[in-house]
Amino acid sequence: MRPDPRPHVAPVAGAWHAGALWFCSLPRERKVENLSADAECSLLTGTNEPAGGVDAVLEGRAVRVTGTGELEEAAEAFRRT
Repeated sequence: MRPDPRPHVAPVAGAWHAGALWFCSLPRERKVENLSADAECSLLTGTNEPAGGVDAVLEGRAVRVTGTGELEEAAEAFRRT
């Protein structure tokens, strides 16, 4: 949420890694502040192909990862994307 009660929607770059969708953000961004207060979240992705493609909605709980090894592995997944 923003400081007022309107919901906050923001695009994120993601990569599938270790059975989960990973995304990154700067520590002071609104989405990080929101997830710190409530880790439940939804992500929507899709294509702009009206006659094809796949749309997906993922719902779950965001988990902050700080371990160097895990972050390096995730970074490699982003590089492959």
